Formats: sequence, C-alpha cells, structure tokens
Amino acid sequence: MVYSSDDPINAEKQEHTSTTNDSTYLSDNTTPKWQLSEEKKLVRKVDMTVLPLLFLGLLVFQFDRMNLASALTGGFRRDIAIDQSTVNLGNQMMYLGTVVLEIPSSLILQRLGPRR
Repeated sequence: MVYSSDDPINAEKQEHTSTTNDSTYLSDNTTPKWQLSEEKKLVRKVDMTVLPLLFLGLLVFQFDRMNLASALTGGFRRDIAIDQSTVNLGNQMMYLGTVVLEIPSSLILQRLGPRR
C-alpha cells in the first residue's frame, strides 16, 4: 500500500506497516515464529482468564431472571397491587437496558482495549 506524502495519517500508517512487516514478527510474511505448543499454551491461558468471567456474568444474569420469575410465581404482583401489563413493561425495560447498552459498551471496550 502506497500513500501520498500529502496525507500525514496515511503516511504514518505506511511507516507503521513497513516496520511491522519486517522479520521481527514474520520470517517470510506467512509463517509465524512461534511454535504450535506456545500458541496452545497462550490460547489456554486466555481461555482460563476470560471464560470464567463470562460464565460468572451469565450466571448472575440468569439468577436475576430466575428471581423475577420466582417472585411473580410467589404472588409478588398481587402483593404490590400491579397488573400483568406493568410486570411485562418492567421486564421489557430490564432487557431493553441490556440490549441498548451492550453494543456501546462493546465499542468502548474495543477502542480502549483491555489494559487501559
């Protein structure tokens, strides 16, 4: 990729790509310099770090859903004198917050990165 010198952003990208494509990272631009055993070790380390956090988050989310269902079954709606449409609206609002905030939070995390 060749960029004109008039565009400083693309010129910086060109400098960056030319320094990252040297033999420090790849020996012949197709073969990585790490061994398969090293890659498996790294993947296992990442999996053992990320997957328990994901599991914990989904578990807490499921507990929240079960608590709501249990409370409604136990007569919560009657105790606080609301009708079924109000319960449905509250349930939809809870999931709306999850859906609406999920994409922006993913974009923010992608921009910031895991260590910032």
